[in-house]
Amino acid sequence: MIIWRSAPASITMVIFSIFAVVLSAAVILENPYPSELFSTRLRGTGLGAVIAISRVGAALGTFLLPIITSNFGVYATLFVCLIFLVVGGVVCQIWAPETSPKFIKAKDAKVKNVKTKNTKAVLTSGFDISDEKI
Repeated sequence: MIIWRSAPASITMVIFSIFAVVLSAAVILENPYPSELFSTRLRGTGLGAVIAISRVGAALGTFLLPIITSNFGVYATLFVCLIFLVVGGVVCQIWAPETSPKFIKAKDAKVKNVKTKNTKAVLTSGFDISDEKI
């Protein structure tokens, strides 16, 4: 099941260090990325849902990790962790939206090119602005 059980210690340390750096980068991105996904109106609810789902995953991992380790061994446990990381990475690459400034500017430029009759409605979409309040 494990690809290279008899690997030299130096190679194992290099591979583990790469794993640690990638996992650290993922943990750092968990904070700013979800807040960029949701509009201001939905940000609190969206972040709450994201944090709740992550807490469920953390609880399941904490509960299941010792069970899998005691029943199947360390190598099987690490293989299960590898599968979850790879599936999560593939899902994020396919379905996670891009939030870089370049992408947002290009998206905004497309929206500005749309011609509308009611400019006031476009500029104030999502806000309750009427003539008597202005």
